[in-house]
Parts: sequence; C-alpha cells; structure tokens
Amino acid sequence: DPADRRGDLREVFLQTPSENIEAAYALGATKWEMVRLAVLPYGRSGVISAIVLGFGRALGETIAVAMVIGNGLGLSASLFRSGYAIPAVIANEFREASTGVHRSALLALAVLLVVVALLLSALSRLLVHRTRRALEGGGRTMNAAPAVEAA
Repeated sequence: DPADRRGDLREVFLQTPSENIEAAYALGATKWEMVRLAVLPYGRSGVISAIVLGFGRALGETIAVAMVIGNGLGLSASLFRSGYAIPAVIANEFREASTGVHRSALLALAVLLVVVALLLSALSRLLVHRTRRALEGGGRTMNAAPAVEAA
C-alpha cells in the first residue's frame, strides 16, 4: 500500500535529531532549507533503501504476472488464453532491444504505463475525497434561489 510506504519514509525522516533541525533554524534556514540541509542528508540511506526495495518489489511482481498470464503474443477473444502485460513486455524485451526504434517503442510503453498509473491514482484520490466529503456531511448545499443579474 503506498500509504504504508509514505509512513515508513516519514518515520525515517522523524529519526533526524532535533538538534540538527534546531541548528538549521537557528542559522536562519527556511523550512525547505531545513529539510534540504538537515533532514534529507540524515535520512538519505533510508530513502535509498526504500527505493531499492520498491524497485525489487515491482520487478518481482512484474515477473510473477508475466509467469501467470503466459507471455503469449497476440490478441485473443478468450480471457483464459495467454497474454502479455506491458510491464512484462518491457522487462522481457528491453535487454534485447538493439535498434533505436525498438528501444523507443519500449520507452513509449513505459511512459504509457506511468500515465495510466497516474490517471488511476488521481481517480482513486478523487473517489476517496468525494466519499469522505459525503460521509462527513460536507456535501454541496443548494441555495434557495439563484442570484439573477439585471440586464
């Protein structure tokens, strides 16, 4: 869950000694300068570890999906025939991509995958926001009569 990973990074950043933070503020640093000069350098190893673990997890999931769906090229009308997922195409073919066109096509697939992931993330955040607002009773209120401008 991405929220869990954000919490882990937050805990890494909270390990920064308060003396470092106070020293940055005492030297006149703004909040962003304090983060850049005191918090990020102290938590660099934790951030790098999280990135490496994330890449390992993504690669493992990609290979698992590739094995389950069968790595079959082509389209099929049946959901039970083998298929080829976009991450599996990138993982399986990137090493053998010798021409610029083939590598560019794989990079375009990667960009497409990122765009789809961003769209799904934005839609899920919108859904969560609307659901939270509806549950809290903070929905839109209707005015009794709309204002009418005189012509």
